[in-house]
Amino acid sequence: MANVGSGASGNTYIGTGNGKSGTYVPIGTLSGLTDHGVVIAQGNGAFVASSPGTAGQILTSNGASADPTFQAAPSGGIVTIDGDTGSITGSTVTIYANQATQQAGATVAFVNSGTTSTFEVTDTSHNTLIGKFSGNSSLSGIRNTALGDSALFALTGGNENVSVGASSLAALTTGFNNSCLGYGAFGYITSGSQNIGIGDGAGYLCKNGNESGNIYLGHYGVNGESNAMRLGLDGVTSTAYMSGVNGVTVSNQLMVVMDSATEQMGTAPIPTSPNPNQVITLVDDFTSWYFESAFLFEVQSVYPWLTDSLYPFSGVASPIGGYPGLITNPSIGAAGISYLYMGQGGQNPAFILGFGAITVEWVFNIITPPDGTNDYFITCGMIDSVSGGLNWLIFQAHFGQNWQLINSFNASTTTTDSGISITTGWHKFSISVDAIRSTATYSLDGNIFTISPDIPTLAISPVFRLLQNSGTVPAGSVVVDLFTLTQTLTTSR
Repeated sequence: MANVGSGASGNTYIGTGNGKSGTYVPIGTLSGLTDHGVVIAQGNGAFVASSPGTAGQILTSNGASADPTFQAAPSGGIVTIDGDTGSITGSTVTIYANQATQQAGATVAFVNSGTTSTFEVTDTSHNTLIGKFSGNSSLSGIRNTALGDSALFALTGGNENVSVGASSLAALTTGFNNSCLGYGAFGYITSGSQNIGIGDGAGYLCKNGNESGNIYLGHYGVNGESNAMRLGLDGVTSTAYMSGVNGVTVSNQLMVVMDSATEQMGTAPIPTSPNPNQVITLVDDFTSWYFESAFLFEVQSVYPWLTDSLYPFSGVASPIGGYPGLITNPSIGAAGISYLYMGQGGQNPAFILGFGAITVEWVFNIITPPDGTNDYFITCGMIDSVSGGLNWLIFQAHFGQNWQLINSFNASTTTTDSGISITTGWHKFSISVDAIRSTATYSLDGNIFTISPDIPTLAISPVFRLLQNSGTVPAGSVVVDLFTLTQTLTTSR
């Protein structure tokens, strides 16, 4: 058992044994220990007392070779948190999504309460907006979803929009039900709705802001367009396939057709064979021309092609540009005329307008056009007499004159200047009259004109005529390739 005793000079000893044995260690003078300190052993040396420290400090080891001391207590919270890059240090640290600057998206937030921090990506209006500058703090719409830098950046009151891809639907403010996937898809619309855009930049050319109802798959879209569907990109997509069509029979059948210029698709009735009791069709491509064509040679006793006996059309020995069956004019002298006319003796026309729709068409090539020296009139269409007559539906032009469109009924005439001059090359001219004789439609190489007054009610017949006006009409000036006529009778015979 340890003993405590006193020694010389007032020292106090502690140890084993009695008196001043070497096994005793002095503690200190009668008044030598520091008030409120902690006694610290020093081996065989005298005990010492530490400084009492200050409130809140705790006795802290300084290692095996140093006395402990009172030091400030370490913090009870986090000291350091390391991240993918950098660290945060302190007794209190902040972890947040920085909604004020939309660093992670307008709905991304850490919600703290008590000892719990909850990571939220969907707000109370069921909007989920993830990505820098995705959405904004002014959003009042519901059920919107965005993923990507600046996706749905300007949205305020729109509902149920889906935007995946940087800057997709970035300008949209109030539209609804838009679905986009791809960088910048429909990036300029502001109030448009119910659009679908899939692919990089799908619909980005829609810049009016209110385009709606479009479906663009891999297509940039068309400014101002609504309610359209476009698949593929011009100049990139070159082949299209669709499954589930081949071998499937459907009711109420129509043909699927396409405009070759715009690529717009549509439908058309499936052609049916004409009723021979209702539809009259005449076709002559002049492949067997011998004064009259082979086709009309069979009916020449009724309505043959009549040709001027002095300047008759004749066959062309060699095809021009791959066109078979051509006829052309001879050299025509003063006051000469060369023509094709369907009628007996140049009179007695065959077709009466007003009893069914009728169309007559001529395909011809102007090789040597009329000029200031050798001028001639070109006339084609329908007329009641090859010598002139009073009832016409014709195209007519000569040197210095545009093509004139002429309706004539008993010498009452309506003439329309087409604004189209005579040019060399192949041409397709047609004239159509509706079933009730109310409108005549002229087509000059696809340029359409509609004329209503002065449509004749009397019988007329097809004509193609060259009439010398000055000089000489060179042989082979005009080549005729094809004639067609179709009349659909109002009442079947």
